[in-house]
Amino acid sequence: PTHRHGLAPGATSATVEGHHRLEPDELILVRSADGRADAVVRVRHGEQLDDQDATRLIWDPQDALRTDVEPWPTDFEILRHNLVLADEGGTVDATGSPWLPLPPPGSRRYRPALPGTGLVFAGPRPRLRGAPASAALEPCVLGSSLPAISVEEHIGGDVVGWTPARSLLAAGPFDRELVVELDNADVAHLRFGDDLSGARPAPGADLRARFRTGVGERGNVRPRTLTAYAGDDPRVVGVSNPVAAIGGRGREPLGSVRLLAPEAPRINDRAVVEADQVALARQEPGVVDVAVRTRWSGSWPLVEVAVRTQPNGADEVVERVRRRLSARQLVGVEVSVGAATAEPIELEVQIVAERGADEWRVTSAVESTLARWLGAPGALGLGVGLAQSAVVARVTPVDGVAEVTLTRFRSVLDTGSEVRTRIEPAFGRFLVVASGSMAFGRSSFVHPAGSRR
Repeated sequence: PTHRHGLAPGATSATVEGHHRLEPDELILVRSADGRADAVVRVRHGEQLDDQDATRLIWDPQDALRTDVEPWPTDFEILRHNLVLADEGGTVDATGSPWLPLPPPGSRRYRPALPGTGLVFAGPRPRLRGAPASAALEPCVLGSSLPAISVEEHIGGDVVGWTPARSLLAAGPFDRELVVELDNADVAHLRFGDDLSGARPAPGADLRARFRTGVGERGNVRPRTLTAYAGDDPRVVGVSNPVAAIGGRGREPLGSVRLLAPEAPRINDRAVVEADQVALARQEPGVVDVAVRTRWSGSWPLVEVAVRTQPNGADEVVERVRRRLSARQLVGVEVSVGAATAEPIELEVQIVAERGADEWRVTSAVESTLARWLGAPGALGLGVGLAQSAVVARVTPVDGVAEVTLTRFRSVLDTGSEVRTRIEPAFGRFLVVASGSMAFGRSSFVHPAGSRR
């Protein structure tokens, strides 16, 4: 179903005609008439309004509509689509098989070259289940990407795999890892181990590679650019990309490498002070925020590290951080790494609107203002408190607002007063707005005849 109506910049909700049942955390497409403000959002809550024969959709605050589009479109459509995540590039296909045979290794150093150019280096694939739609469009952290290649070694009837790594310095003699090196002509060479730092392929073994190629920055196409479907599935009648592609980069210029390489030995790769712990933990893909504190365990120093991650894959990210820090920690110091936990807060705002103000527009503007602030990634960091005065200061300048009063402002863990002056989380916690506590409706407004301008 398609519904046409207006939306405000930064909107995190919409009211559409008719009653609709949505799947939990369903992805929908918000499409503007001119295509300049299209967005894919994850609906967190759908409420059927019986008295209006309409459905109110509230999506994740991190999926708020863009605010940098001028002039702002007036017409939007809300559509339920088949939405999938895709990356630009192709998989090398040799003689009908996706696996490309490599020259057999000998007894000497083995560094075969891949045919052609344009090998893709990619970061971890984002996990979309339950996460905001915008999380899929966050470019990977520089330095976290690895070559998109898999190598299989066939020994008799057995098949063993080789995985790409950034270096073989930490690899053991039985670790089947390889390093990809690009020459000045952009040709990729595979470097295997020597049975000391990394395993060596068996002489004469049957090795096969599968890898992806791409075009880098040229793959960052604009919205609604992809319109042709090359498959033969009759159920597909059309395709389009509603949002722009991001993340494509060209290879690092040789001049930049020459400039930065001399500084590489100066980089500290040891965890000596708390700032080192934070810097090393942030290097792991998927880490959003880090908090560190050191205390005496009774026998030795204990460094406690709280890691805030993306919504999915927290256990895996925490384990990677633990391994990274443990390998670089000083002798005699214990490291304890755990996932940061959210501390929801309840936030209810009562607003007196100015005389003649449009309640719907003021509602949408207030909601968007708070969503862009409190819903932004990293808005409230680990251990960062939130004051009542800060909320009032954010809402008061909104056009059409005359007075602001917080009728509820507290942590859900708090059993005391309904309205706190300031909320302070404990170590390892970060404040988030409790689900549904920031929803605004007409009942939130007092519009007396004597309200001041």
